[in-house]
Amino acid sequence: MSDVFLSYASEDIDRVRDLVDELEAQGWSVWWDRALKPGETWPSVIERQLKRARCVVVAWSKAAVRSPWVRMEANKARERGVLVPLLLEDVQIPPEFGVVQAVDLHRDRTVGCAALIEGIRSKLRRRTIVRTLGGVSALALAFAVVSSVTCIATDACPKTLSSAVPDRSIAVLEFDNLLDDERTAAIMEAFVDELRETLAHVDRQPVAARAATKALRSNLTPAEIGDRLRVRWLVAGAITGRSDRIEVALEMIDASSGYMRGSKRYVLAMSDLQGLRQAIAQELLHMLGVTDVLASDSAAESTQSSNEAYVLYLSGKAALRGRNVDEAESFFQRAQILEPGYTEADAGLCRVHLSRFEDSRDAGEFETAEAYCTRALTTARRSSDAGLALGELYLLGGNAEEAERSFSRALALNKSSADAQIGLARAAENDGRIADAEAHLRDAVVAQRGYWRPYNELGIFLVGQGRIDEALASFDDALALAPGEVAVLNNLAVGYAMLGEFSRAADAWSRVLELEPDAAAYGNLGSAYYWSGELNKAMDMLLRAVRLHPRDFRYWSNLGDTQLHLAGVDAAPAFERALALTSEELQVNPDNVEVQVGRAAILAALGQGSEARAALERGAEAIGQNPGLAYVAAVASVRLGDDHAATDYLEKALSLGYPSVLVRADPTFHQLAGGGYSATAQ
Repeated sequence: MSDVFLSYASEDIDRVRDLVDELEAQGWSVWWDRALKPGETWPSVIERQLKRARCVVVAWSKAAVRSPWVRMEANKARERGVLVPLLLEDVQIPPEFGVVQAVDLHRDRTVGCAALIEGIRSKLRRRTIVRTLGGVSALALAFAVVSSVTCIATDACPKTLSSAVPDRSIAVLEFDNLLDDERTAAIMEAFVDELRETLAHVDRQPVAARAATKALRSNLTPAEIGDRLRVRWLVAGAITGRSDRIEVALEMIDASSGYMRGSKRYVLAMSDLQGLRQAIAQELLHMLGVTDVLASDSAAESTQSSNEAYVLYLSGKAALRGRNVDEAESFFQRAQILEPGYTEADAGLCRVHLSRFEDSRDAGEFETAEAYCTRALTTARRSSDAGLALGELYLLGGNAEEAERSFSRALALNKSSADAQIGLARAAENDGRIADAEAHLRDAVVAQRGYWRPYNELGIFLVGQGRIDEALASFDDALALAPGEVAVLNNLAVGYAMLGEFSRAADAWSRVLELEPDAAAYGNLGSAYYWSGELNKAMDMLLRAVRLHPRDFRYWSNLGDTQLHLAGVDAAPAFERALALTSEELQVNPDNVEVQVGRAAILAALGQGSEARAALERGAEAIGQNPGLAYVAAVASVRLGDDHAATDYLEKALSLGYPSVLVRADPTFHQLAGGGYSATAQ
């Protein structure tokens, strides 16, 4: 048994060599991996020495933070209460080790060495005291001593979770991906996604969404992470190796205390990934005390072709994440060639064609996506992703009933899927079941309290219902979870605009554009300028929006709206382009009332009165229930010269919650009521 076990990154060997001499000069035996004899390896010697050492000194550096082996050794030492951390350089220690005060060796080596020696003496002294005690009292005192020395009333002390969370709830955090090969690194990121999905398919097993873990700040403690994600257990891991051979180290941490429940490491070839996913998931479930047997996937045979197909499938998922749709399609097709009837590849191809349909609204892409998703759901017992994709496709196609059926199937397979609940909410809203829609959105928030998207979607829904203050509160909740998320910032700006705070909305959209030049942000910034009367700025922003997204009729229509009020500018080309795009939209979904009513306003601007009135009649039922549609119908009526109908539509919009400040700011309505329509606040 050694007095001191020294854990460090191999890159730091020259910096710790002198340290070993100084510790041995105190009369202590020091074990470090330079002491390995020929033929001895980590499993046979290092782990045994780590378990027996009376004290473990972990030398933290940038290289050590990246090392899965140093982190695992530190976790084992912390679990036993024998950890003494030191800093070789100015580096942020991983959050799960922040509860133990580190010795700072790099600022003043003399002072640091003295503190380190005293820290080691303290540990060795406590370990001696604990060994001399017997029975139950020894266990009680050992626990009290370890607790008091690792957390001495500082702000770094671990905090218990603020309220009860499901005992089996788990978050698979983003693994430290230390692979040099970019393609292999991307494949392994997709592999970790698959691991989450595999765990989520176990009945009553709450799993935090990937997007929720991605939004976490790097300096959170385990308790803060658990509280943010509303989970009891955290899975941290690291991936190293080469393109042909991978090493995966993982550890399960109790978020309430920060201590490790268990750890595991795997060394394997890329061709073994298929079985590794099942093995890791089963190991994690075993640590949780779950006895469920994981169902095998449709392509889980241990043949070489299945494993190769699985790697190609992961490559396709990685390409989709990088928005390289053509490359993703190629990988999925190659996987199908190797493994005919490969369900996951079908689901991937569904995603590919869904993405293309979203951009093009091409009916052929819709049919192809539908065929792939349907086939995936027919052949797979547990493909929740295919259910989500098909639900999204049906929503875009206007088939709320089929969308609801698909999202329900996805939710049945993954009870913690907030995305499925959000899909069900959108289907219910499209079907006019407003109360059901809100209930699903609030269920989504409960299912994934650490995921920003449910709060964002709830905020969008509340904006549509005219409940602006509630919407802003929901967007603030989303921003607290994902401070840099462009979609949330964009929607928060919408809330400001709905309150008439156009300058504040414009500032928020300008911030969005600094983060990501997005068509929606340009379009919305154009609307802010339109409402504030800065029409030339509005036109400039909307021109940028249509250049970025030329197939969205709303940007072209808003551009035409702005140009109508600018002297010497012809608005007809913008409206004609918008009209052509609405025709394409209605070929896919003839019952899309948003397009029908928007088309009425466009037709009226082009002087096609009879067609405009017919479009309003087709959307009459929806106009009476939706404030935004009633507002657009009022715009169409003004252009048709029917001020009485326009006033009725505006009153309907206001009664349903449409902000009166937007009505007053829109120059379209200035001619009403003697040149200045006075919308009463509702």
